[in-house]
Amino acid sequence: TGLPDKRHAIPYLWGTTGIGYDSAKIKEEITGWQDSLWNPKYKGLMTMLNDMRETMGAALKLLGYSVNTTKNEELDAARKKLLEQKPLLKTYTSTENKRYLATGEVWIAHIFSGDLKIAQKDNPDLSYIIPKEGGTVWANNMCIPQNAPHKYTAEVFINYLLRPIVIADIANYVYQACPNEAAKPYINQTLLSDPSVYPADEVLQKLEFIEDIGLATEKYDRIWTEVKAA
Repeated sequence: TGLPDKRHAIPYLWGTTGIGYDSAKIKEEITGWQDSLWNPKYKGLMTMLNDMRETMGAALKLLGYSVNTTKNEELDAARKKLLEQKPLLKTYTSTENKRYLATGEVWIAHIFSGDLKIAQKDNPDLSYIIPKEGGTVWANNMCIPQNAPHKYTAEVFINYLLRPIVIADIANYVYQACPNEAAKPYINQTLLSDPSVYPADEVLQKLEFIEDIGLATEKYDRIWTEVKAA
């Protein structure tokens, strides 16, 4: 939202970023970043998100660092990890990873939890884990720009989306977690009991929101550019 305290943001849906994999093709237990998306055994059969903060965040978490670090030595270690990983990847993508997993073109993907659940419709052998080292948690928010030409209409629309039955129907359709407590009675029980959608508290404690890191973004930009160009 650009606002540290989110006072003008209305939560919509939330989820996590983790690892999706084809359990019919991968018989070994997948537990974290290192034994999956950095595993030479699956060279050419893996994708990472085409997202600077998410993908650098995965490398940082693997190394035991915060996804919001601004320390040069930690960022340099993440750079080396990503350069080490790059020859193993099919590509970086935030849109085609669902299709690649569903069709078997890749066996493992760095993916948003909701996208993995959608891909499972076409390939029920797909599984999702939150890495043991941790990862990211995110929330989509609704906001109205200050200069919006139809402010009242936007308010009415947001109020509509906040109706418990409406937001529950959306959550059930897109397989994402809903922050609206009043919607809980209308959410499918299979969704509520799915730990890949609603992680346990001890798992959530390992996750971080990606935060605005100010001028340190330039450091991330330089590393990401180097990795993508390598």
